[in-house]
Amino acid sequence: MVGRTTAVLRLRLALAAVFLALLALYYSISELLPNLSERGDVLWVDFALPLLIFAPVYLALELRNRRSAVVGAILAALLATALFLSGETLAASIPKLAAAALVGFIFLRFCEKLWLLVAIALLAPVTDTISVWRGPTNRILTTAPQVFDAFSVASPVPGERAITLSWDAPRDSQIAGYLIYRRRDGGGERQLTEKPFCAPKDECGRSLDFTNFGQPAGARAVYRLLIVDARGGTGRATFSVPPVGHGKARSSASPGPLAPTNLSAETAPASAGLGLSDIIFFALFLAGAVRFRLRPAATWLALVASIGVTGILADYENFFGLQGFPAIPGLSLAFLLVNGDLIWRRLLNREEIDDDFESRPVPLPRR
Repeated sequence: MVGRTTAVLRLRLALAAVFLALLALYYSISELLPNLSERGDVLWVDFALPLLIFAPVYLALELRNRRSAVVGAILAALLATALFLSGETLAASIPKLAAAALVGFIFLRFCEKLWLLVAIALLAPVTDTISVWRGPTNRILTTAPQVFDAFSVASPVPGERAITLSWDAPRDSQIAGYLIYRRRDGGGERQLTEKPFCAPKDECGRSLDFTNFGQPAGARAVYRLLIVDARGGTGRATFSVPPVGHGKARSSASPGPLAPTNLSAETAPASAGLGLSDIIFFALFLAGAVRFRLRPAATWLALVASIGVTGILADYENFFGLQGFPAIPGLSLAFLLVNGDLIWRRLLNREEIDDDFESRPVPLPRR
């Protein structure tokens, strides 16, 4: 039995490594892939890509009650931190995914009873929604989105990139606002800001940035920054972004007292983000379905589908003013709906589950 369990574990971990390699390959070439229609982007990012992202989580379920899960979570977190600090933010998503999933497995050890897991599934959506609506998540997304980038797994959109312009405001000037224009190969100039932003009433600081999301890769873009002074003067700067590639682009500013300084234009694949806490709860509910002998394969499919529905809500309904939507309510609902009858029967009859699930291999989903 021990030998068979070890062989199954090795096979499943090998398959998980294959899926992670495919995910890494997609991250590296996403910008070079064809640019899909809006509907195609939604279907790919919200439904197809989560199948690839969460397949390793299902395959790694054999680690859910092993001490190696703790070691793996620590090593994955250290690797993710090193990649993120070195500027490889997209590559860091893979070890972040592994670390968060293993943390979810580890957390299940504290849920010794089924009713406790059910209580978490009922209470977590409330706290997550409050956090996104008025709590810490809301403050992070509105004031420090880079923090969310650090604690999320990216889902790149094929054939698209985001271009971020950064600059420092001129010293000793009374800025009335900034206007930004863009010109792509084969097209005219387009104003991206309907009205000057970062006017005095906006209380902007000295360092500013502007991100243009969803730009098709493969086309050179030139951005023009116009600085409007309250006394009638103007300052200008241009940013030239190459058709492909990541990192900084060329930039220059016209001389004069209103010239901005520290110009920078950086490109990166356009992507949506899934918080690490969402992945932790995904792994927690999935491992719970195994531990309490519910429906693991159906639970996995339902959890992945809930991620897709949450993505659609984030794309088309701006309920919280953040272009985002809490994922934990959908995950909790999916877990309860798929396993509701078994949960009710176990709780009603007070069935005790023998915690020997380490020696019980999880079957692969049948097609």
